[in-house]
Amino acid sequence: FTELAGGTLNDDNSVTIASLAVEGTVTLKAEYEVTQADVDAQETITNVATATSKDPQDKPVDPEDPDPVPVDPEDAKPSLSLEKTTESEPANGSGYALGEVIKYKITVTNSGNMTVSNIKVTDTIAGYDAEDISANLDKTTLAPGETATALFEHEVTEQDIQAGSVTNAATAEGDNPSDKPTEPGDDEVTDDTKVRLTVNYIYQENGAEARPSFTAQYDKGSTYNVTSPTITGFTADKTSVTGTITESTVIDVNYSRNSYTLTIYYQYAGGGQAAPTVTMIVPYDQVYNVASPAVGGGYVPNVGTVTGRMPARNVQVTVTYFIPGPALIVIDDYDTPLGVGSASLTAGELFE
Repeated sequence: FTELAGGTLNDDNSVTIASLAVEGTVTLKAEYEVTQADVDAQETITNVATATSKDPQDKPVDPEDPDPVPVDPEDAKPSLSLEKTTESEPANGSGYALGEVIKYKITVTNSGNMTVSNIKVTDTIAGYDAEDISANLDKTTLAPGETATALFEHEVTEQDIQAGSVTNAATAEGDNPSDKPTEPGDDEVTDDTKVRLTVNYIYQENGAEARPSFTAQYDKGSTYNVTSPTITGFTADKTSVTGTITESTVIDVNYSRNSYTLTIYYQYAGGGQAAPTVTMIVPYDQVYNVASPAVGGGYVPNVGTVTGRMPARNVQVTVTYFIPGPALIVIDDYDTPLGVGSASLTAGELFE
Protein backbone atom coordinates (compact mmCIF):
# COMPACT_ATOMS: atom_id res chain seq x y z
CA PHE A 1 0.00 0.00 0.00
CA THR A 2 1.22 3.48 -0.85
CA GLU A 3 -1.62 5.57 0.60
CA LEU A 4 -3.61 4.87 3.79
CA ALA A 5 -5.92 7.87 4.15
CA GLY A 6 -8.31 6.93 6.96
CA GLY A 7 -6.79 3.50 7.61
CA THR A 8 -4.14 1.73 9.65
CA LEU A 9 -1.69 -0.83 8.16
CA ASN A 10 -1.54 -4.09 10.06
CA ASP A 11 1.36 -6.52 10.33
CA ASP A 12 -0.32 -8.92 7.89
CA ASN A 13 -0.44 -6.13 5.27
CA SER A 14 -4.17 -5.64 5.76
CA VAL A 15 -5.69 -2.23 6.56
CA THR A 16 -8.15 -1.51 9.33
CA ILE A 17 -10.69 1.27 8.92
CA ALA A 18 -12.45 2.07 12.16
CA SER A 19 -15.79 3.02 10.63
CA LEU A 20 -17.48 4.41 7.56
CA ALA A 21 -20.53 6.60 7.51
CA VAL A 22 -23.24 5.96 4.99
CA GLU A 23 -21.84 6.74 1.55
CA GLY A 24 -18.54 7.56 3.17
CA THR A 25 -15.30 6.55 1.40
CA VAL A 26 -11.76 5.78 2.29
CA THR A 27 -9.19 5.62 -0.53
CA LEU A 28 -6.37 3.12 -0.33
CA LYS A 29 -3.66 2.92 -3.02
CA ALA A 30 -1.37 -0.01 -3.73
CA GLU A 31 1.30 -0.77 -6.33
CA TYR A 32 2.22 -4.01 -8.11
CA GLU A 33 5.30 -4.44 -10.30
CA VAL A 34 4.47 -6.41 -13.43
CA THR A 35 6.80 -9.40 -13.75
CA GLN A 36 8.27 -10.99 -16.85
CA ALA A 37 6.06 -14.00 -16.25
CA ASP A 38 3.00 -11.72 -16.42
CA VAL A 39 4.11 -10.32 -19.80
CA ASP A 40 5.07 -13.70 -21.23
CA ALA A 41 1.77 -15.24 -20.10
CA GLN A 42 -0.20 -12.52 -21.90
CA GLU A 43 -3.02 -12.98 -19.36
CA THR A 44 -4.85 -10.63 -17.00
CA ILE A 45 -3.44 -9.69 -13.63
CA THR A 46 -6.15 -10.30 -11.08
CA ASN A 47 -5.93 -8.05 -8.04
CA VAL A 48 -8.13 -9.60 -5.35
CA ALA A 49 -8.94 -6.94 -2.73
CA THR A 50 -11.48 -7.95 -0.10
CA ALA A 51 -13.20 -5.69 2.41
CA THR A 52 -14.92 -7.29 5.39
CA SER A 53 -16.86 -5.58 8.15
CA LYS A 54 -19.98 -5.72 10.34
CA ASP A 55 -23.00 -3.48 10.38
CA PRO A 56 -24.69 -2.24 13.59
CA GLN A 57 -26.71 -5.44 13.69
CA ASP A 58 -23.47 -7.38 13.70
CA LYS A 59 -24.20 -8.82 10.25
CA PRO A 60 -21.31 -9.35 7.80
CA VAL A 61 -21.13 -7.11 4.76
CA ASP A 62 -20.74 -8.89 1.38
CA PRO A 63 -17.43 -8.02 -0.24
CA GLU A 64 -17.28 -6.75 -3.80
CA ASP A 65 -15.97 -8.90 -6.64
CA PRO A 66 -12.26 -8.56 -7.42
CA ASP A 67 -11.24 -6.18 -10.19
CA PRO A 68 -9.15 -7.90 -12.89
CA VAL A 69 -6.53 -5.75 -14.65
CA PRO A 70 -5.70 -6.92 -18.19
CA VAL A 71 -2.23 -7.04 -19.70
CA ASP A 72 -2.52 -5.31 -23.10
CA PRO A 73 -1.34 -7.69 -25.90
CA GLU A 74 -0.37 -4.63 -27.92
CA ASP A 75 2.35 -3.96 -25.39
CA ALA A 76 4.05 -7.25 -26.28
CA LYS A 77 7.23 -6.43 -28.21
CA PRO A 78 9.34 -9.54 -28.79
CA SER A 79 12.59 -8.43 -30.43
CA LEU A 80 16.23 -9.44 -30.81
CA SER A 81 19.27 -7.42 -31.79
CA LEU A 82 22.57 -8.79 -33.08
CA GLU A 83 26.11 -7.46 -33.21
CA LYS A 84 28.99 -9.10 -35.05
CA THR A 85 32.63 -8.22 -34.52
CA THR A 86 35.91 -9.48 -35.93
CA GLU A 87 38.12 -10.90 -33.21
CA SER A 88 41.29 -11.31 -35.29
CA GLU A 89 43.70 -9.29 -37.42
CA PRO A 90 45.32 -10.21 -40.76
CA ALA A 91 48.93 -11.32 -40.51
CA ASN A 92 50.21 -8.41 -42.60
CA GLY A 93 47.96 -5.88 -40.89
CA SER A 94 46.15 -4.82 -44.08
CA GLY A 95 44.27 -7.73 -45.65
CA TYR A 96 43.67 -11.43 -45.18
CA ALA A 97 45.51 -13.82 -47.48
CA LEU A 98 44.37 -17.13 -48.91
CA GLY A 99 44.11 -19.72 -46.12
CA GLU A 100 44.17 -17.23 -43.24
CA VAL A 101 41.52 -17.65 -40.54
CA ILE A 102 39.08 -14.85 -39.64
CA LYS A 103 37.59 -15.13 -36.13
CA TYR A 104 34.10 -13.75 -35.52
CA LYS A 105 32.06 -13.06 -32.38
CA ILE A 106 28.27 -12.80 -32.51
CA THR A 107 26.33 -11.17 -29.65
CA VAL A 108 22.55 -11.61 -29.53
CA THR A 109 20.54 -9.34 -27.19
CA ASN A 110 16.87 -9.60 -26.24
CA SER A 111 15.88 -6.01 -27.01
CA GLY A 112 12.13 -6.58 -26.53
CA ASN A 113 9.96 -7.04 -23.45
CA MET A 114 9.19 -10.76 -23.79
CA THR A 115 11.25 -13.84 -23.12
CA VAL A 116 12.60 -15.33 -26.38
CA SER A 117 13.54 -19.00 -26.59
CA ASN A 118 14.95 -21.43 -29.20
CA ILE A 119 17.24 -18.73 -30.54
CA LYS A 120 18.98 -19.59 -33.82
CA VAL A 121 21.63 -17.64 -35.67
CA THR A 122 22.09 -17.95 -39.43
CA ASP A 123 25.00 -16.55 -41.40
CA THR A 124 25.46 -16.13 -45.14
CA ILE A 125 29.14 -16.99 -44.97
CA ALA A 126 29.94 -20.18 -46.85
CA GLY A 127 30.10 -23.38 -44.84
CA TYR A 128 27.90 -22.33 -41.92
CA ASP A 129 24.22 -22.89 -41.21
CA ALA A 130 21.94 -22.21 -38.25
CA GLU A 131 22.90 -25.39 -36.43
CA ASP A 132 26.63 -24.71 -36.73
CA ILE A 133 26.54 -21.27 -35.13
CA SER A 134 23.59 -21.80 -32.79
CA ALA A 135 25.40 -24.74 -31.25
CA ASN A 136 28.08 -22.27 -30.15
CA LEU A 137 25.65 -19.90 -28.40
CA ASP A 138 26.11 -19.92 -24.64
CA LYS A 139 22.33 -19.36 -24.23
CA THR A 140 19.35 -20.06 -26.44
CA THR A 141 16.69 -18.51 -24.14
CA LEU A 142 16.92 -14.85 -23.23
CA ALA A 143 14.87 -12.68 -20.90
CA PRO A 144 14.57 -9.00 -21.87
CA GLY A 145 17.98 -7.33 -21.70
CA GLU A 146 19.95 -10.58 -21.54
CA THR A 147 22.64 -11.46 -24.10
CA ALA A 148 24.12 -14.61 -25.63
CA THR A 149 27.38 -14.95 -27.56
CA ALA A 150 28.85 -17.34 -30.12
CA LEU A 151 32.33 -17.62 -31.62
CA PHE A 152 33.17 -19.12 -35.00
CA GLU A 153 35.91 -19.00 -37.63
CA HIS A 154 36.18 -18.74 -41.41
CA GLU A 155 39.16 -19.71 -43.55
CA VAL A 156 39.68 -17.36 -46.51
CA THR A 157 39.02 -19.15 -49.80
CA GLU A 158 40.03 -18.51 -53.40
CA GLN A 159 36.45 -17.31 -54.00
CA ASP A 160 36.89 -14.72 -51.24
CA ILE A 161 40.12 -13.50 -52.82
CA GLN A 162 38.44 -13.15 -56.22
CA ALA A 163 35.59 -11.17 -54.60
CA GLY A 164 38.05 -8.95 -52.75
CA SER A 165 36.23 -9.20 -49.42
CA VAL A 166 34.40 -11.55 -47.08
CA THR A 167 30.88 -10.31 -46.38
CA ASN A 168 28.74 -12.28 -43.97
CA ALA A 169 25.27 -11.21 -42.86
CA ALA A 170 24.04 -12.85 -39.65
CA THR A 171 20.42 -13.04 -38.47
CA ALA A 172 19.08 -14.10 -35.05
CA GLU A 173 15.54 -15.46 -34.63
CA GLY A 174 13.59 -17.12 -31.84
CA ASP A 175 10.19 -18.01 -30.34
CA ASN A 176 8.10 -16.05 -27.84
CA PRO A 177 4.85 -16.73 -25.93
CA SER A 178 2.76 -14.27 -27.97
CA ASP A 179 1.34 -14.70 -31.43
CA LYS A 180 3.60 -11.96 -32.72
CA PRO A 181 6.73 -12.88 -34.68
CA THR A 182 9.99 -12.06 -32.99
CA GLU A 183 11.61 -9.14 -34.74
CA PRO A 184 14.90 -10.62 -35.98
CA GLY A 185 18.21 -9.02 -35.26
CA ASP A 186 20.72 -8.83 -38.09
CA ASP A 187 24.15 -7.47 -38.72
CA GLU A 188 26.61 -7.46 -41.59
CA VAL A 189 30.38 -7.37 -41.35
CA THR A 190 32.77 -7.03 -44.27
CA ASP A 191 36.38 -8.09 -43.81
CA ASP A 192 38.76 -6.85 -46.49
CA THR A 193 41.17 -9.45 -47.82
CA LYS A 194 44.07 -9.31 -50.20
CA VAL A 195 42.89 -8.58 -53.72
CA ARG A 196 43.73 -10.60 -56.83
CA LEU A 197 44.88 -9.50 -60.28
CA THR A 198 44.11 -11.80 -63.21
CA VAL A 199 45.43 -11.12 -66.72
CA ASN A 200 44.00 -13.23 -69.56
CA TYR A 201 45.89 -13.63 -72.86
CA ILE A 202 43.46 -14.16 -75.74
CA TYR A 203 43.61 -14.57 -79.53
CA GLN A 204 41.44 -11.75 -80.85
CA GLU A 205 40.29 -13.63 -83.96
CA ASN A 206 38.59 -16.50 -82.13
CA GLY A 207 38.73 -15.81 -78.39
CA ALA A 208 40.92 -18.84 -77.70
CA GLU A 209 43.53 -18.80 -74.94
CA ALA A 210 46.85 -17.61 -76.32
CA ARG A 211 48.86 -18.24 -73.15
CA PRO A 212 47.95 -19.33 -69.60
CA SER A 213 46.51 -16.49 -67.52
CA PHE A 214 48.64 -14.58 -65.05
CA THR A 215 47.18 -14.35 -61.53
CA ALA A 216 48.59 -13.07 -58.25
CA GLN A 217 47.52 -11.59 -54.90
CA TYR A 218 48.28 -8.00 -53.90
CA ASP A 219 47.70 -5.81 -50.89
CA LYS A 220 45.05 -3.19 -51.54
CA GLY A 221 46.65 -0.03 -52.87
CA SER A 222 49.66 -1.89 -54.30
CA THR A 223 51.03 -1.13 -57.77
CA TYR A 224 51.45 -3.82 -60.40
CA ASN A 225 53.37 -4.11 -63.68
CA VAL A 226 52.91 -7.31 -65.67
CA THR A 227 54.67 -7.66 -69.05
CA SER A 228 52.65 -9.40 -71.75
CA PRO A 229 54.35 -12.51 -73.21
CA THR A 230 55.72 -12.45 -76.77
CA ILE A 231 53.93 -14.70 -79.26
CA THR A 232 55.54 -15.26 -82.67
CA GLY A 233 53.44 -13.81 -85.48
CA PHE A 234 51.06 -11.91 -83.16
CA THR A 235 50.95 -8.45 -81.60
CA ALA A 236 49.44 -7.73 -78.15
CA ASP A 237 47.19 -4.72 -77.71
CA LYS A 238 48.96 -4.09 -74.38
CA THR A 239 52.69 -4.67 -74.06
CA SER A 240 52.15 -4.63 -70.27
CA VAL A 241 49.40 -3.98 -67.75
CA THR A 242 50.18 -1.49 -64.99
CA GLY A 243 48.29 0.38 -62.32
CA THR A 244 47.24 0.54 -58.67
CA ILE A 245 44.92 -2.20 -57.47
CA THR A 246 42.15 -1.48 -54.97
CA GLU A 247 39.86 -4.40 -55.71
CA SER A 248 40.10 -7.76 -57.43
CA THR A 249 40.60 -7.03 -61.12
CA VAL A 250 40.51 -9.01 -64.39
CA ILE A 251 42.26 -7.61 -67.49
CA ASP A 252 42.24 -9.09 -71.02
CA VAL A 253 45.24 -8.75 -73.35
CA ASN A 254 44.21 -9.44 -76.97
CA TYR A 255 46.62 -10.77 -79.60
CA SER A 256 46.01 -9.94 -83.28
CA ARG A 257 47.63 -11.89 -86.14
CA ASN A 258 50.41 -10.08 -87.99
CA SER A 259 50.60 -9.87 -91.78
CA TYR A 260 53.76 -9.85 -93.90
CA THR A 261 54.70 -8.99 -97.51
CA LEU A 262 55.27 -11.66 -100.17
CA THR A 263 57.24 -10.34 -103.19
CA ILE A 264 57.78 -12.44 -106.36
CA TYR A 265 60.24 -11.29 -109.05
CA TYR A 266 60.11 -12.74 -112.61
CA GLN A 267 63.34 -12.48 -114.63
CA TYR A 268 65.05 -14.05 -117.64
CA ALA A 269 67.95 -16.37 -117.09
CA GLY A 270 70.15 -13.99 -119.00
CA GLY A 271 68.91 -10.94 -117.13
CA GLY A 272 66.00 -8.56 -117.48
CA GLN A 273 62.45 -8.60 -116.17
CA ALA A 274 60.26 -11.32 -117.65
CA ALA A 275 56.94 -10.29 -116.03
CA PRO A 276 55.64 -7.64 -113.59
CA THR A 277 56.62 -8.14 -109.96
CA VAL A 278 53.85 -9.51 -107.72
CA THR A 279 53.47 -8.02 -104.22
CA MET A 280 50.83 -9.28 -101.80
CA ILE A 281 50.06 -9.17 -98.05
CA VAL A 282 49.72 -12.56 -96.39
CA PRO A 283 48.76 -13.15 -92.72
CA TYR A 284 51.17 -15.08 -90.55
CA ASP A 285 51.00 -18.87 -90.87
CA GLN A 286 48.59 -18.70 -93.85
CA VAL A 287 49.28 -20.72 -97.04
CA TYR A 288 49.92 -18.88 -100.31
CA ASN A 289 49.82 -20.26 -103.88
CA VAL A 290 50.81 -18.02 -106.82
CA ALA A 291 51.02 -19.48 -110.34
CA SER A 292 53.89 -18.11 -112.43
CA PRO A 293 52.63 -16.17 -115.49
CA ALA A 294 53.21 -17.41 -119.06
CA VAL A 295 55.95 -15.64 -121.03
CA GLY A 296 56.21 -15.84 -124.83
CA GLY A 297 59.23 -16.76 -126.89
CA GLY A 298 59.46 -20.29 -125.63
CA TYR A 299 60.48 -19.33 -122.11
CA VAL A 300 59.44 -21.53 -119.24
CA PRO A 301 59.69 -20.74 -115.44
CA ASN A 302 61.88 -22.75 -113.18
CA VAL A 303 58.99 -22.68 -110.62
CA GLY A 304 55.50 -23.20 -111.95
CA THR A 305 53.74 -22.18 -108.70
CA VAL A 306 55.21 -20.28 -105.79
CA THR A 307 53.70 -21.85 -102.67
CA GLY A 308 54.41 -21.95 -98.96
CA ARG A 309 53.21 -21.00 -95.44
CA MET A 310 53.87 -17.41 -94.44
CA PRO A 311 56.53 -17.12 -91.71
CA ALA A 312 56.77 -14.23 -89.25
CA ARG A 313 58.79 -12.13 -91.73
CA ASN A 314 58.63 -10.71 -95.26
CA VAL A 315 59.38 -13.21 -98.08
CA GLN A 316 61.02 -12.58 -101.49
CA VAL A 317 61.05 -15.18 -104.28
CA THR A 318 62.68 -14.99 -107.76
CA VAL A 319 61.25 -17.07 -110.62
CA THR A 320 63.69 -17.50 -113.52
CA TYR A 321 62.57 -17.99 -117.15
CA PHE A 322 64.77 -19.89 -119.63
CA ILE A 323 64.52 -21.48 -123.09
CA PRO A 324 64.99 -25.23 -122.98
CA GLY A 325 68.06 -26.45 -125.05
CA PRO A 326 67.98 -29.27 -127.79
CA ALA A 327 67.48 -32.79 -126.61
CA LEU A 328 70.73 -34.77 -126.35
CA ILE A 329 70.83 -38.53 -127.24
CA VAL A 330 73.41 -40.53 -125.32
CA ILE A 331 74.74 -43.68 -127.06
CA ASP A 332 76.18 -46.35 -124.86
CA ASP A 333 79.41 -48.21 -125.69
CA TYR A 334 78.94 -51.24 -127.91
CA ASP A 335 80.65 -54.62 -128.18
CA THR A 336 82.76 -55.79 -131.09
CA PRO A 337 80.56 -57.78 -133.56
CA LEU A 338 80.85 -61.50 -133.46
CA GLY A 339 83.25 -62.91 -135.99
CA VAL A 340 85.41 -59.84 -136.02
CA GLY A 341 87.16 -60.32 -132.74
CA SER A 342 90.74 -59.25 -133.07
CA ALA A 343 90.69 -59.11 -136.91
CA SER A 344 92.51 -56.19 -138.38
CA LEU A 345 90.99 -53.69 -140.81
CA THR A 346 92.62 -52.24 -143.83
CA ALA A 347 92.15 -48.86 -145.39
CA GLY A 348 88.84 -48.48 -147.29
CA GLU A 349 87.03 -51.29 -145.47
CA LEU A 350 83.81 -50.47 -143.63
CA PHE A 351 82.89 -51.71 -140.24
CA GLU A 352 79.24 -51.86 -139.33
